[in-house]
Amino acid sequence: MNGIKSRYCTILDVKRTGMSVFGNGKSQGKIMTTKEKAISVIERLADDVSLDEVIDRLYLLRKIELGIEQADSGDVLEHDCFMDELEAECPQPFSHW
Repeated sequence: MNGIKSRYCTILDVKRTGMSVFGNGKSQGKIMTTKEKAISVIERLADDVSLDEVIDRLYLLRKIELGIEQADSGDVLEHDCFMDELEAECPQPFSHW
């Protein structure tokens, strides 16, 4: 998990001050356009990156952005409610965790 965390955290800098800043965090005080976010993410990837990795990174960042939008709008579940729903879908205990 530590490798995954560092891999994605190094390319993501989200500030919850009314603007989303992706990539190197150089927004010059303005909200970055989608194109600017995508370019910033791609520029930070290795030169030998595969197209699949580029797509994966952009997809991940979009999902994070959507999650932040949902949280900001109050579209969230309390932890206990989420766990109840999860257990209803998957009744076996998660013994490997």
